[in-house]
Amino acid sequence: MSGAGYFIFLVVILCAFLLAGCSRENTECAKDPENGCQYPSACSCSRPQLPGRHIRYYYIPGTHTCQYFTGSEGGCNNFQTEQDCRSACRVR
Repeated sequence: MSGAGYFIFLVVILCAFLLAGCSRENTECAKDPENGCQYPSACSCSRPQLPGRHIRYYYIPGTHTCQYFTGSEGGCNNFQTEQDCRSACRVR
């Protein structure tokens, strides 16, 4: 395989990896509903948000606001959109 072919192959593999990470749902909550991840319990979850590649939102109980962070999985206090966060946590 030529250098250019090898490079293209690596780019395709990297893109597939990134897309797979973006499309996965946070299955931690689905596997164990007793872990406090079900909404609106997620609004009071104090687990730290885990870093990732996408803009997500989490609820801050002390200020009653939703804040963005860069992540994709982890922590049960994790919403795809600000509106999802605001709706689940009843932010005005």
